Amino acid sequence: MTAQIQPDYFQFYARRAGAAWVSDRPTDAGYEAHLWSDGPFVTIGTARKFGTTAVAVEVWDTPPGQPDEHWQHVAEVTLEPGGPLEIFSWGDETPAVIVPIDEGWVRLRVLWTGLVAGRFEGVDEDGNSDEHLTLQVWGAPPSPSAVVRWWSRWALPPPSAISRDGRRQVEGLEAVLERLSKLRTLTDPMTFRHPGPMPGGGENSFVHAVLFDPVEESWWVDGSDIRRTLREITQEEAQKLMSRDSAP
Repeated sequence: MTAQIQPDYFQFYARRAGAAWVSDRPTDAGYEAHLWSDGPFVTIGTARKFGTTAVAVEVWDTPPGQPDEHWQHVAEVTLEPGGPLEIFSWGDETPAVIVPIDEGWVRLRVLWTGLVAGRFEGVDEDGNSDEHLTLQVWGAPPSPSAVVRWWSRWALPPPSAISRDGRRQVEGLEAVLERLSKLRTLTDPMTFRHPGPMPGGGENSFVHAVLFDPVEESWWVDGSDIRRTLREITQEEAQKLMSRDSAP
């Protein structure tokens, strides 16, 4: 069975029919594996930010064995007992496809191919991508989530408190959100044009906001480098970023 799914913000969803919608709960590890589940609900990550993506679903009577080399990234989660598997495009309330599966515990494997490194938002200059995914489901007792094979672009080093150029930083969505509550945002999210790269970051890094710590009197940027990152910058760098924000 194959469906045309519309991911957005690099993700789409699946769930056991009737399960609670918890798309706001994936962990850092789940985002980095590009597959997360709380048991009945699943978030599936994509390399392309948006656009039509072919998704095939296979229901197996027995475990499918090791994936062949065609597949660049492979990850698995366990789904709790429940109803059929529903697959949703991002933002849709009606499933694009409903797949009958075992009502007991099942293992869900997601396989990606057509991934190309270095593309902005995962697409070429014409907005095209060959990315497509296959979902394999079979009955199995519960076991921990796992990445069976990492695509090299998605295999990240452990979070670090120091950037590559020696700056203080906080890495990972959960840790960044905790720290943000103590900072004052200096840029308007409606007008800030997300200039990049992030100070001390790679070519594809970018900035979400400029912030100030009133206790330490230090300056920070919130953005993305190899993952969601809060990084200390100088006052001069902050003023330069903010001047770009206010430029006509």
